Amino acid sequence: HTRFRDYAEGLMGWESDEREKLMADFFATTLDLNPTAQDWTDRGEMLRKRGRNEEAIEHFSNAIGVDPENARAFGRRAFAYCLAEEFESAIADCDRAIELNPQAAIAYGDRALAWIKLGNYDQAIADCNESIKLTPDWLWAFERRSWAHRLRGEFEQAVRDARRAIEIDPAIPKAYIQLAWALIASKQWEEAARCFERLVELQPNIVWRLKGLAECEFMVQGANAYRQRCQVAVERFQSPDASIQAKKPLVAMCCSVTNAVEDTKTMVQFAREAMEQDPTGPWNKTILAQALLCDGQPDEALSILLELEADETDPFRGRTLFILAKAYHAAGQADVAADWLNKGDAWTAKY
Repeated sequence: HTRFRDYAEGLMGWESDEREKLMADFFATTLDLNPTAQDWTDRGEMLRKRGRNEEAIEHFSNAIGVDPENARAFGRRAFAYCLAEEFESAIADCDRAIELNPQAAIAYGDRALAWIKLGNYDQAIADCNESIKLTPDWLWAFERRSWAHRLRGEFEQAVRDARRAIEIDPAIPKAYIQLAWALIASKQWEEAARCFERLVELQPNIVWRLKGLAECEFMVQGANAYRQRCQVAVERFQSPDASIQAKKPLVAMCCSVTNAVEDTKTMVQFAREAMEQDPTGPWNKTILAQALLCDGQPDEALSILLELEADETDPFRGRTLFILAKAYHAAGQADVAADWLNKGDAWTAKY
């Protein structure tokens, strides 16, 4: 039967609905014709790229069942495991892929990603180094090495690797994100702002990109520049029909600086909608507290924040402490606010 890759490439010019139907028919046909490991792997890759990661893992496993020494199938399943946050399994598959094919640069790079997620930055950098030796122009090895260097506090190396990734492909958002965070860590605000400007161009529908730009401009130009960006964000994203995933960062952006927007009640409404979707999520509680403060409701904000502060697993603990200081100040308790501000400074210095 026709090879899957050749067939898929032949369908690229078709309309999406027609392509989906034809590909589904083709999948069913090939599975009835004793598919090879390559068939299973190619189909798994297509499913992964379409966001069907669990099915993709099943297909990669089927490929391995057909050919237990298929390095590519192990490598592709490893990346799918990373997407599923099963990092130990990802490392095991990368180990096997490299054992079968010592030249598997992508397997080294994907193992680096798993090591980063597990907090082993030294091993991640070592794997990126191996990947770059084997394939000097694979941008993801540079992007991940930049990430690992940044998390290890080596900002100059992080900036250098992120720039190299951008040189290889100037249209990859993740490389700009790594560069921006490394520049922010180095307090190079103006250059970080330029990174976010590029990210806004590449991903105009992601509020976080505009928020990052606003925060960098705030550090250089002050609160008015931040407020101007908030107005742009409101004009672009404030719609009752917007998704919760769009509303949450909009609230976080517009309620971080006093008087950034006039319609604070809409911000509170959006934040409450997020809370209804996930009442226990710490980030949802944080943005609701921020919205309430902007809307002049410090008492309810304090109640939410104190509950968050008591939760030692709160991943946004540092931010919570600083917002508590802001809430007590808004409630007219300046001395208590100062205490919480000091706690926030101490937490930041520690972590």
